[in-house]
Amino acid sequence: MPVYMVAHSHIDAAWLWRLEETVEVCKDSFLKVLDLIDEHEAVKYVQSSILYYKWMQLKHPKIFEKIKKAIKDGKWEVVLPWVEFDTNIPLGESLVRQFLHAKIYCKDFLGVEPKVVWLPDTFGFAWTLPSIMAGFGLKYFLTQKLRWNDAVLYPFHYFIWEGPDGSRILAHQMVGDYGGFPSEEAIEKEIKLIKNRQGLDVIYFIYGYGDHGGGIDEEMAEAVDRLASKGKAIPALPSEFFEKIEEIKDLPVWRNELYLQYHRGCLVTQAEFKRNHRIAEVKLLDAEKLATIAEWLGGKYPLNDLRSLWEELLTLQFHDIIAGSSIEEVYKDAGKTLSAINAKIREIIDFSIRAIVEKTPIDEDKIFVFNTLPWRRNAIIELSDKEIIVAESLPPLGYKIVEKTSGGRIGFKELDDRIMLGNEFFEAVISKETGSVISFKREGFEYINAKEGGVYVQILNDTPVWGRKALESGYDAILFDAWELFHLQQPNGVVKTCLLKPESIKVIAVKPNYARVKAVYKYRQEGREDSYFYITYSVYSGIPWLEMKFEIDWHAAHRIAKLYIPLSYYADKMVFDQPYGLIERRNPGSPNATLYDKAKWEVPGQMWVYAPALENRGLAVFDDGKYGYDFGGKYLRISLIRAARYPPPYEGDGDGDFTDQGRHVFRIGLYGKPAKSSMLDVVRRAYEFNFPPIVKMSIGKGYGQLPSEFSFVEVDGNVILTVLKRGEKEGYILRLYEVEGKDQEVKINPHLPIKKAYKAKLDEEKVEQLSIENGWIKLKVKPHEIATIAML
Repeated sequence: MPVYMVAHSHIDAAWLWRLEETVEVCKDSFLKVLDLIDEHEAVKYVQSSILYYKWMQLKHPKIFEKIKKAIKDGKWEVVLPWVEFDTNIPLGESLVRQFLHAKIYCKDFLGVEPKVVWLPDTFGFAWTLPSIMAGFGLKYFLTQKLRWNDAVLYPFHYFIWEGPDGSRILAHQMVGDYGGFPSEEAIEKEIKLIKNRQGLDVIYFIYGYGDHGGGIDEEMAEAVDRLASKGKAIPALPSEFFEKIEEIKDLPVWRNELYLQYHRGCLVTQAEFKRNHRIAEVKLLDAEKLATIAEWLGGKYPLNDLRSLWEELLTLQFHDIIAGSSIEEVYKDAGKTLSAINAKIREIIDFSIRAIVEKTPIDEDKIFVFNTLPWRRNAIIELSDKEIIVAESLPPLGYKIVEKTSGGRIGFKELDDRIMLGNEFFEAVISKETGSVISFKREGFEYINAKEGGVYVQILNDTPVWGRKALESGYDAILFDAWELFHLQQPNGVVKTCLLKPESIKVIAVKPNYARVKAVYKYRQEGREDSYFYITYSVYSGIPWLEMKFEIDWHAAHRIAKLYIPLSYYADKMVFDQPYGLIERRNPGSPNATLYDKAKWEVPGQMWVYAPALENRGLAVFDDGKYGYDFGGKYLRISLIRAARYPPPYEGDGDGDFTDQGRHVFRIGLYGKPAKSSMLDVVRRAYEFNFPPIVKMSIGKGYGQLPSEFSFVEVDGNVILTVLKRGEKEGYILRLYEVEGKDQEVKINPHLPIKKAYKAKLDEEKVEQLSIENGWIKLKVKPHEIATIAML
């Protein structure tokens, strides 16, 4: 088969420059390309990131019109998504919106429906990405980043990537880079590699200037003309190339994540920004649900405001922004944007809640509590630092008017050497000597190994050192301080400090419905201001997890802090949350571990991780904004915070300041899964940990017609419903996913006079009409399916 070629200018939305600079980078790059497209017949061009087209439309409309003409002439192809996003950190719905908003824009303003997902530089890929792509009818995926692996070469360049639900896409891991000069020597080098590795002789050679844009130049265009005239290369847009690759028979099938053995520190760097991003995702989903319900009750749905908020948030999910690998100025800008997003979301939530509250019979001394999750739950309501109630049995995706009561069933006992906490679900013991959790039991099963010190914080030396290289690019990890972790490479072995000598530990509250214990630690590093860790352990009546609230004043340099959790049992594998799904990984130290398993010494996760024990029990650990983990057979560690140096700016040199300095606040939860429950139980509890109810104190007596407790959407079935919103064109949308790996029969009652319901694609295109009986929509959900319902 021949050599295919395409021009491309890789443009990072922000990295060593600010987002606003990239607008002009796009303008200059696109002007160069457009001139050369007209002059050279063999030049065809591909450009990702739909955001860039919107910039041109708004700021440089003449360039935008030229791009539209080039697209129409078959010289320029648009590829998805909105931006080249990180696939491990954003929640599943964010990944859906990356494609949804991109496709809407392409159809409305460019008149095209892209077929290709173009993520050449993203730092690894969640296993659920093929499932999400297939939900949009997208068939083709391209990257080159797996060339950066540092332990094991990825074995395939052309393969079928199968998601957990069985969805399949055609994937291409490029042989070469995403830019460069189109010479015969470079082409021959790539042909030799693909022949040796996969026995094929077809390559896709991408030429152009990249990272900070630059388009292509006259010399490149002339070289491509010569190659094409000699018959040594065929100009091909991505969709044309993939259509040819589809002709190759018996491609290998990959049924796993595409884990990048590099840039592992990007799961940790810029920890506070990552957590605030998680909060924005959660609250934006809440805002859509509440605005939908408010509209059902006669209010107005802020469709344009919500679309704008999503687009701003999607932009911050560009891989170099959310991963923590950009210059300091990028995070100053992004932090302001995120604060503005969260402020606007709060306005929408407050407006929607008021519209609902006024329809209820609330009294002046009562509290309105709205549960945005579609199952019945208990929830913590913190009215003030000293007044906490537990709202019990909140209705699914609905509200309850509750009173200020403080009854509960807390167990508390203080001895000379320990503090014992518990409720109807678990028993925990905190050492007064170390401040660590030395026991955590449920149903009589002990999860924690006290002999290893219990649950405590470790701080490890993370100073960059030479020696670990990307296998193909040859770059040494030392060049990427903010991207990489170095704690396992220190010349004299792992150097760690164990926070087991608290400055103080004291009981700060014992009430009928909750108790709290606070431990304070100091970390001292020579030449740096002292860092402080304030850890508050809380147990609440009716809440099945032990909460650990961290407040950190961090001033370290080249250090990483991890929460160490020693297990009382051996777990050969652990299960991790990922966007709209889960993934099981074998611990790298297992005797059954492959080389790929051993390379996963820091892995991504989201809201939870689960370490299975005997008899269907296991320990689950929840978080509200952490993403990096490492684990062995008898321990789990969560990466909490690190201190790397910022990279220098594009037009500058020298070392930047240290990242992540100052105050950080987050929570971790320990949860024992009951023996008679399934993984659905773990996932639901993790959602409860991340999605607090919306609380409104009464501002007067209500005279509405709604009852004092009501559920707006009920779900009968073992699935997780995540989305309730207005449709992009009509009606309303529900989205849910299956986590147990089983066929499920599901019924949903939206308590709305629905005339018709359809199973739909993720882009909301209706596929199959569903039956409705007595208000209940009935549908079948396949194992690990991400399902969408359109209601009219």
